[in-house]
Amino acid sequence: MMLSFVLAYRFEQVHYNIKHGLNRKYDWQFWAKMREDYTQVAILCQKVNKKLATVIIISFGANIYFIVTQLYKGLMIKRTMVQQFYFMYSFGILLVRAISVTFFSSMVHSQSKKPLSYLICLSNEIYNKEIERFISQVRFQDTSLSGGEYFVVTRGLLFQMAAIIITYELFLIQTGINIYL
Repeated sequence: MMLSFVLAYRFEQVHYNIKHGLNRKYDWQFWAKMREDYTQVAILCQKVNKKLATVIIISFGANIYFIVTQLYKGLMIKRTMVQQFYFMYSFGILLVRAISVTFFSSMVHSQSKKPLSYLICLSNEIYNKEIERFISQVRFQDTSLSGGEYFVVTRGLLFQMAAIIITYELFLIQTGINIYL
């Protein structure tokens, strides 16, 4: 979570430099420097992604597994009021953890695409070949964390995870399979 926050912050710094450089007329060297900064952060993101791919897969898999099992047990077992409170509290912590991990990891993707909105709106006087290259790079380069190329961590992944959990819960309830923790 912290590494994704740092990567997102580095992309935010590049975005900040671009945003504050729009009002001044710069030559192609400024935009080459901005593109080089963006490239350096993108390379760092790819290296981190390579090293952490298995950790990301295990983290997301464990989050889904524990949410599914806890939700199933909570729906199937009758509890006292204290036990129900504990279940709601621990299930809430699981949800907050899964949502925060997904949200912070998806910040890398959203922050890496932010410069595109400013680059596209540049006036014709400023527009040059370096800006065109920069737009292509931001648009087409994959700068997000992923689980070993199986899935890309974006905000849409939250909805995909929710759909998986609901589908699996319905399957377990319909078949009556017992899950043991």
